[in-house]
Amino acid sequence: MRSSAERLFLVILFLLVFLMAARMPIDTDMWWHLRAGEATWQGGSPLLADPFSFTHPGEEWVNHSWLGQVLLYGAFRVLGYWGVSLLVALAAACSLTLLFLRGVSPAPFRAFLIIFGGIAMSPVWSPRPQVFSLLFLAITIIVLEIYQERGWRRMWLLPLLFMLWSNIHAGYSLGLIYLGCVVFGETLDQLLLGRERKAGSWAQILRLCGWTTICGLVVLFNPNGINVWLVQFNTVGVGALQQFVVEWASPDFHDLMQQPFLWILLLTIFSLGMSVVRPEGKLVVAVIIFAGLALMARRHIGPFVIVVLPALERYGWPLARTFWERLEEIRAFKKMPSLKDRESTLSQPETMRGAKVINLLIVSLLAASAIIKLYIVAFPAYVNTTLKEYFPVDAVEILLESPLGGNLLNEYNWGGYLIWHSRNTPVFIDGRTDLYGDETIGEWADLIQAQGDWSKQLERYKINFVLLKPERLLAAHLGENGWRQLYADEQAVLFARR
Repeated sequence: MRSSAERLFLVILFLLVFLMAARMPIDTDMWWHLRAGEATWQGGSPLLADPFSFTHPGEEWVNHSWLGQVLLYGAFRVLGYWGVSLLVALAAACSLTLLFLRGVSPAPFRAFLIIFGGIAMSPVWSPRPQVFSLLFLAITIIVLEIYQERGWRRMWLLPLLFMLWSNIHAGYSLGLIYLGCVVFGETLDQLLLGRERKAGSWAQILRLCGWTTICGLVVLFNPNGINVWLVQFNTVGVGALQQFVVEWASPDFHDLMQQPFLWILLLTIFSLGMSVVRPEGKLVVAVIIFAGLALMARRHIGPFVIVVLPALERYGWPLARTFWERLEEIRAFKKMPSLKDRESTLSQPETMRGAKVINLLIVSLLAASAIIKLYIVAFPAYVNTTLKEYFPVDAVEILLESPLGGNLLNEYNWGGYLIWHSRNTPVFIDGRTDLYGDETIGEWADLIQAQGDWSKQLERYKINFVLLKPERLLAAHLGENGWRQLYADEQAVLFARR
């Protein structure tokens, strides 16, 4: 860090992002990730076949997040809900503060951008392995910048990063996409823009192509083998994703929580368009590609923010500085105190000692607030009470008490919760869309809406329990066709075969 002021900004920024990211560990997919992490922890090897459903029992499962699941389960095993929330908050805070460290503009401007970016990407801070991909993407960006600026000789660390990344989450593909953006953007600068470049830049591009290829190959050091490549296409190829999985739908800008992404996108376009210097090709290409990904699926808003913040910091600051200089000229004309005058006043020894006390007090209050918030949002009694707003907690208790065994037709978003809490009842479906594919998801959709010969489908799958939302058409038909209602409330209805 260049000054004590920047160190102060770093600590305060870390604590502020931590405060934003420390939230209740409730997510529809968190539960099956925890269960898989537990099985890997206890069995000593990753789960590579489906043990949770009756629609794909024993079928090959490309469990690309096996190590991330172990990390989540390890945190849960040690500290319970507090451990999961702590792990997510630390990953979020580290991913953004690393970008702050690499900036060259004044600390207040960088801090503003980081907080702004944190607000935009906060919806994707969830207790799942994908939160680690944001951290790895930030590290990848920093490593590439150091390599291009200084000719860093430790680029062999990048393949090691990708090897680890591919075992924690399949989001390593985002890193490969960013590497491709850098290579393509640097090539455009060389061929089309006529920019004066340092000697040997073509050689650097070729070396970067080699490192990109190596990074793409080392991800195969994975229990899933070549399937860790294919899972990306299998997941994106599921047509039902946008219909049933909210995070794969395009952003809804009528939702206030998703509007910060639009604001930061427009601000980036403005900064690049009004920049007094020609933007680098790699940043322009990266902004375009990752903006496209984010506009197609809101789960990519987080990676977009990580990629776009360095561009905003580099090209937004000259615009902000010009505006500030004009403001200083107006102050001088009106004989108002200038920034330098105020700085000279603040530099007096007595003022400096007082400022240190105030800074220490601020940091202490923020640290205490972060600890208190983490304790409250992940307090077990509070979490268990809130679970009833999202999951059929009471209905599952009735299900666990039933002596009748068998398969269960369940809501898509409840599959993970059932995998963790109702361990002896195989589910029809859960959040692993790459495993189930369009066929199984289509069958599930037809069943819950009582399409076709649903009765024979229930018999074919040997389904003895049905746990759905009350508004599903199938729930209305079951009571009229000999099924026994075990439980019902405003959220869920549970039926058992007679």
